[in-house]
Amino acid sequence: HPEHQRFATFIAQALSSKRLQAVIGLSSQPIKLATSEARDHRTMSEPRSSAASPSRITGRSAFLSDVHLGTRNCRADALLEFLTRLNTDTLFLVGDIIDLQRMANAVHWPRSHTAVIQKLFNLAAAGMRVVFIPGNHDAALRVHAGTTVNGVEVRLNTIHQTADGRRLLITHGDQFDSELRIGSLKEKIGGAAYEWLLGLDVGINRVRSRFGYDETSIASAVKMRVRSAQHYIREYEQLAADNARKRGLDGIVCGHIHKPEIARFNGTDYLNTGDWVEHGTALLEDHHGRMQLIQTSDASVVTTEPQAA
Repeated sequence: HPEHQRFATFIAQALSSKRLQAVIGLSSQPIKLATSEARDHRTMSEPRSSAASPSRITGRSAFLSDVHLGTRNCRADALLEFLTRLNTDTLFLVGDIIDLQRMANAVHWPRSHTAVIQKLFNLAAAGMRVVFIPGNHDAALRVHAGTTVNGVEVRLNTIHQTADGRRLLITHGDQFDSELRIGSLKEKIGGAAYEWLLGLDVGINRVRSRFGYDETSIASAVKMRVRSAQHYIREYEQLAADNARKRGLDGIVCGHIHKPEIARFNGTDYLNTGDWVEHGTALLEDHHGRMQLIQTSDASVVTTEPQAA
């Protein structure tokens, strides 16, 4: 779409041009996250407590995807808190960070979305390696693969070697939709219904936030009860793992389907980061190479991959 491409070009230029950075509100100064940093640990059923203070999220590498900046469904505040607490050598942004696809029709860009971009640049400037792999919603930025923007490396995909020696393919994962030949996950759920549920989540979570509770996702709960969606997810996971194995790799890290997961298929690791629309999850590699799926609202471990035999 011509308008889509022009907007993508503007975003790419804005991220590398000081003059255009000012247009979208980026700053060369580190951002201040007083409200975000003041949040504390709590469970889904417990209100916030001002007595507790957030701990650092430490590890060797972190992986996150499907943020969808530029849309109302993006949990930018939660992501800012996660990035503020993050202390790793490398951060992989595994696609759909900026939703250029939906922004071609409607743009929702509050200050918190600019703050996320600024925070990523701050992390890169502070010495963290930040690697951005565009997905299908920010695919127009794939033309910039092989370049570095404000310290952030842009790649089509990459290979990551864990501390325990495994070689993992890092890719968004939208390429597997065409191979499945059964339609996309959104088609299986019903595109309009899914978007309506995501909008409902925004309203519900706004109320929950006022009463001091973490965000929840009706869209995710409904999705996992649709049989065709369940079938798609199983087929997708298997295909992604098979793709890594055929490449001679030990596993794959991807996003795309908004279903966080750690699994193993025929000896090949399948690791899905989840998203920042329905779940608010990320993958964290510890200094021994073991992967954990983190529920970022309270830094709890959702799933840890099994110990190697």
